[in-house]
Amino acid sequence: MSHNIDTYIDALGGAANIREVESYISRICVGVDDYGLIDEAALRANGALAVVTQRENVQIVAGDQACKITQAMQDRTGLARRCQAGRIC
Repeated sequence: MSHNIDTYIDALGGAANIREVESYISRICVGVDDYGLIDEAALRANGALAVVTQRENVQIVAGDQACKITQAMQDRTGLARRCQAGRIC
């Protein structure tokens, strides 16, 4: 399944709605400002294996591509890359 970075960003409410993006093994963890802008169906249609939400935190299960997708999203949104404990890239 292919993962389009721009589609992920749009489905998360656009770059302005994303405040942080990090990866943890097979998940992309995204902090958003407005959960109401999230399009879970579009995330799944774009290759997400699952989507888990908790308030303004969205976890996208992306399998072994999570780190690459996270880095591309950080580059496109201008968010700084941060290495987290447990992250495998």
